[in-house]
Amino acid sequence: PGFMFLPTITAINGAGLIIFVYNTDSFSDFSVKFNKDYLTNAKIAEISAIAASIQNMLLVAEDSEIGSCWLNLPLFCKKEIGAFLKKKEELSAVLTFGYPQQKGNRSTRTPLKETGIYFNKNGK
Repeated sequence: PGFMFLPTITAINGAGLIIFVYNTDSFSDFSVKFNKDYLTNAKIAEISAIAASIQNMLLVAEDSEIGSCWLNLPLFCKKEIGAFLKKKEELSAVLTFGYPQQKGNRSTRTPLKETGIYFNKNGK
């Protein structure tokens, strides 16, 4: 449905930078010569590494006051995007970056020390 794609199209259209994140399957390709468990774990490791990399890019963008958005809806069109970009690997995500036209409203955050989450034995 078009109404689902409108926010995604708007984010892509207004972005100063678009990054298409692909899984090259290099770890899976290496692991395939071992047993099935290695291949399964390699695929999980690839997805985890991709997700961690994306999160790090978004955190650096936030710290630099650059707006960002992690888009998965374009994955519905990954074959068409791959053909357009002449990529054979599997598209994992689309990221948009740019300077926001207006400052967004953030929800208030509870200070960490008030959440009951502790990082050491002393409760600090």
